[in-house]
Amino acid sequence: MVSERVGDRLEDVVFVGQGNTSEQMNWTQDIPFKFADGGTLSSRQIALLSFAEQHIRLNGVSAAANPLHRRWDARQRRELRMHCDFRLCCVALAALFAPAAQAQQFPSKPISFVIPYQPGGNVDVAARIVQKAIGDGLGQPILVENKPGGAAMLAGDYVARSEPDGHTLLVGSNGPVVYGSLTLPNPPYHWEQAFAPVGSISSSGTVLVVRPTLEVRTVKEMIEYAKANTGKFSLATGGATSINHMASELLQLRAGVKWAQIHYRGNAPALNDLIGSHVDAGFGQLADSFPLIQSGKLRAIAVLGNKRMAVLPDVPTMEEAGYTGIEAENFVGVLAPKKTPKAIVDKLSIAIRQAVEQRPVVEQFAAIGTEARGSTPEEFTRFLQAETARWTEVVAKANIRVSN
Repeated sequence: MVSERVGDRLEDVVFVGQGNTSEQMNWTQDIPFKFADGGTLSSRQIALLSFAEQHIRLNGVSAAANPLHRRWDARQRRELRMHCDFRLCCVALAALFAPAAQAQQFPSKPISFVIPYQPGGNVDVAARIVQKAIGDGLGQPILVENKPGGAAMLAGDYVARSEPDGHTLLVGSNGPVVYGSLTLPNPPYHWEQAFAPVGSISSSGTVLVVRPTLEVRTVKEMIEYAKANTGKFSLATGGATSINHMASELLQLRAGVKWAQIHYRGNAPALNDLIGSHVDAGFGQLADSFPLIQSGKLRAIAVLGNKRMAVLPDVPTMEEAGYTGIEAENFVGVLAPKKTPKAIVDKLSIAIRQAVEQRPVVEQFAAIGTEARGSTPEEFTRFLQAETARWTEVVAKANIRVSN
């Protein structure tokens, strides 16, 4: 047998005999090698002796001091090297073609879209709009699984720990992907280390809305009302670390006011309480707010972009309302566990891009004031890097902190 110790010195590789198959190592596949004279070596012995041969060549160890030379003649060593070269070639070929084989076999079962919020919010709505189109493109159904909680980072943590085989994916937005790791004292993950970005699905504008019974028509009127009702005025967000939370923090900073922030587990329950007049105002995305604005159940007083929205032409931007630097574009995108093979990430990304280009999908997004927007993994990665850099500065200047 060959000792299991492999040190920095050739003397640490001690050849003792011709084989003890009980200690064979599964090196791709443990195939015993037989010499012409009947002797055998296991894969472990071959690997270690190959290491010894390399050490001899690199360090100039003499044949007399080499146990390999002492125990095997030139013919046996030549046979050994030929076998090692063949095995290494097989391993290299397997490594070369493994990703392509994985992509061909993927997906082998239904794919789970894990959502950080409760059903009915903009992220959930976006996932369900593309659900069927992506599933049809991949040949497997897409299952939507809602996992709210943990400042919207419970779902991401779950996906990051999942098997990196492409069957469990995070459908996230600004908060659980970017803001959480910037504002929480002990975030469960940072997207750069936890995920492989797959691609974006949509982009939606953010809007400031108030309950219909609140007698304010502009942002300045709302600020004045909040200052006159300190401790009573409340603003709803779709969750701590969400883009709506960040917008609320920025507006308080710019306006020099403080109000009670009520964080929900998603936009849907936040908007429900706003409709019911349990809270006074809120930030939301057009994907879930627009139908309520159209029906008169909510009143929009500003949009958080650099220009007015086509579907809300009479609603001013925040800058037009007198408050600069408060812009917030909400994205929805797909991320896979970090070690997911690139071939699978690429296959998923292609399916997503093809889905968001389909007319029915584009029309469904447009009906709620949202743009269907696909991207390659590389484009999505660059976008996330830019968002992280921009909001790192904002969070530091505004001193935004969230407790776990």
